[in-house]
Amino acid sequence: MLLGRDREGAMLKGLLDDARRGRGGALVVRGESGAGKTALLDEAAHVAGTARVVRAVGVEQERELPFAGLHQLCAPLVAYLDRLPRPRRDALAIALGLRDGPAPREFLVSVAALGLLTEAAADRPLLCLVDDVQWLDRASTEVLGFIARRLADQRIAIVVAVEGAEHTRELHSLPELHVSGLDRADARALLRSAVVGRIDERVIGRLTAETGGRPGALLEACRELSAAELAGGFAVPRTTPPPEPETDLDALPTPTRYLLLIAAAEPVGDAQVVWRAAAHEGIGPEAATAAAGLAEFNGYVRFRHPRLRAAVYATASPEARSAVHRALAAVTDADADADMRAWHLALATAGPADAVADELERSVTRAHARGGLAAAGAFFERATALTSDPARRVVRALAAARTLQRAGEVDSVVEMLAVAEAGPLTTFQQAEADVMRARIGNGDDAAAQLQAIARRLEPLDARFARGCYLEAWVRAESDGARAAIAADAGPASAQQPETVGELLLHGLAQRWTDGFAAGVPAHRRAIDAFVERRVTLDEELDWLPLVSRVAAELWDYEAFDVLSERQRQLGQDTGALAMLPDALDARASARVLAGDPSGARAALRDLRLRSGAVHQRTAGYGALVHAAWRGDDRDVETVLASERRDGGADWAAALIGNARGEYEEALDAAERAVGTPFKPWALPELVEAGVRAGEHARAAEALAELKAITGAVATDWATGVQALATAVMSDGPAAEVHYRVAIARLARARVLPMLARAKLLYGEALRRERRRRDARAMLLDAHSQFVGMDARAFAERSAQELRATGSTARQRGTQAGDGLTEREWQIAQCASDGMTNAEIGTRLYISPRTVEYHLSKIFAKLGISSRAQLAGALPEEALEPVHAH
Repeated sequence: MLLGRDREGAMLKGLLDDARRGRGGALVVRGESGAGKTALLDEAAHVAGTARVVRAVGVEQERELPFAGLHQLCAPLVAYLDRLPRPRRDALAIALGLRDGPAPREFLVSVAALGLLTEAAADRPLLCLVDDVQWLDRASTEVLGFIARRLADQRIAIVVAVEGAEHTRELHSLPELHVSGLDRADARALLRSAVVGRIDERVIGRLTAETGGRPGALLEACRELSAAELAGGFAVPRTTPPPEPETDLDALPTPTRYLLLIAAAEPVGDAQVVWRAAAHEGIGPEAATAAAGLAEFNGYVRFRHPRLRAAVYATASPEARSAVHRALAAVTDADADADMRAWHLALATAGPADAVADELERSVTRAHARGGLAAAGAFFERATALTSDPARRVVRALAAARTLQRAGEVDSVVEMLAVAEAGPLTTFQQAEADVMRARIGNGDDAAAQLQAIARRLEPLDARFARGCYLEAWVRAESDGARAAIAADAGPASAQQPETVGELLLHGLAQRWTDGFAAGVPAHRRAIDAFVERRVTLDEELDWLPLVSRVAAELWDYEAFDVLSERQRQLGQDTGALAMLPDALDARASARVLAGDPSGARAALRDLRLRSGAVHQRTAGYGALVHAAWRGDDRDVETVLASERRDGGADWAAALIGNARGEYEEALDAAERAVGTPFKPWALPELVEAGVRAGEHARAAEALAELKAITGAVATDWATGVQALATAVMSDGPAAEVHYRVAIARLARARVLPMLARAKLLYGEALRRERRRRDARAMLLDAHSQFVGMDARAFAERSAQELRATGSTARQRGTQAGDGLTEREWQIAQCASDGMTNAEIGTRLYISPRTVEYHLSKIFAKLGISSRAQLAGALPEEALEPVHAH
């Protein structure tokens, strides 16, 4: 449910429940702009379940067009028009513009529209959602009110949203729900879920006060603030007036204008600080009287709208702005809030001022702790502007660029690099600037720039050069680029690696020149150092994304899960927004591998938000992995439309082809993918597709290549995948041994999609051997897991295999018998087939004692006392074969 909307959610649920029981009704949702009315309508649609949902939205430009809103609402239901009596059908058809004729009477149109909705609701309950009713044409509003008052015996629910508290005559007498702002706790939770990076508690309080806690207004306000402003107000306020309803600030008394300017310059809305600064300037409380309606001065300073705050600051003269910042600096406690005092001093200073710049630099560490990298970067940036010595300005500009780059502030990085390059740079400083410029780019061009820098710097600073080679490798997209980097980096990487960066480069170079297995020891050491946290913060910020990826490439799910989550947390905690997109992308993949589709979707939603916020192109593997395992038609189109050049789309197409039993297509896609960095993941697909398509020689070759890779890492995940591929290539008792090894190892590795797939393949093999009872138990477990993971293509394949055994697969969320759960149903089927507790436990990978516990619950639910009674108590679909037609 939406944050802070439990009461509203309960009302919507009650309305829908009543409609399902044939006691329809309507609800008018009222509130100011940004209060969350549309979100509540979206929530109603989300919880509608099997009810049909139709929507309409009032449009100001269509307000004078009769029945324009009614057309939106009824257009999806025109198939039911022929069920109406002819006069009503004709009247509604003319009103909707479906046929010509004289203008019908509004009463007849209203009766006909009610009849149309009633006919549609006869098939299933109907939910009508109408937003922005204040912009709906009068005729549609009249019809809507007519219908809404006549739903007592219908399976129809109507929810309309209206801006403002005034009554709408046409909706008179309908139940109303007034939506107000969120309280401080819910507003905080909303902002923290939406904001990229750090947000100061005092900024949360100020925004909540100025927006009245209205969710839409809160989100709009925070989108207009930079990361540094959100982190504590550490940003140079804008000096271009934002769009704002006309307010004649010049007509206010001078003390009031000055008081408002002080309030606008104080970034967190602390009323006590504002009043102290006002007193310092000789302004008393009486100045606030003329500000009524514009700002309130209670615990927080609350402007009528955040944009009014920005307008007050932007329209003041530079001299006035400097004066109020000096006043704020004078009244800010140098011990309790030294960084805020330094910031106000900096904003009060127009030209070079080395003493202020020095104080800003001393405050960087505190600003970082309080507001993250964005705040620290803002301090470095302002210190640079106030530094008179050219050489020192270069040092500070590079420090600012370095910090801001980690914070994802690309535009500011470019500006700081321009400042640095205008000064006298040393060879090393120029190289550092060049590296930061290269980081702004992506792909082989950026890799080539970094590679050239590494070659240039290798005689001067070998360690720095190795870091450049490693970054070049990370950004390279083609095999040609990687080959060139490996050739250059080979001698450098051959030296005894000491840092984690050197270990990573050493492993990559060895993998490229000597094969996958050669690079594993160095990469294993690097992964262990990160998992055990034997690394510095700078090393984490620099290399954690790469180490997380390497962990996945080494089939180490536990390390991949831990490191991808640490990467996400590190980016959030430090404000290193540049690393968040990659972190969330990795988290999405990790959650898919954990069998958690909702967690994967949440990570992908955050990824879309974060990627836009830091203007960074991401690899997109998380979305690809999610789409491939989910495997429905829309996802297949997404994968096939991908233009990835690194083999990701080909691997995904191979997985989907195998899931659907389209083995020729899967084989072709897997063949393409094995020539790319996706080779390790494509080889298992090639083995299965090759065996099923009759290409046994190619499958055997792929299995040999897979064993060389998985044998080098020997994790549970790798061993399980190898055993599964070996089982697919084998027959009889040998295959069964490999299937059991695969299932045991994959269960221990917690890679649930592959575990379910192993059970599916084992079940298929058992069915082919006519071991129907054993196959059914395995396939039921596989189907249950695939459904729970929303792996639709594999779920359908396992359902087909179950039907071939004479059983059926139930849909997710249903129950068999008298309320048996999915697990209880599986155990009951096995027991009815005569299996012992030990045999059932072996088939379902649970202990005999757990089987006995479940059987006692099954007997109680079915009202029986022995196994002999199971066959008569279970539904027929659980016992009888399903015959194909």
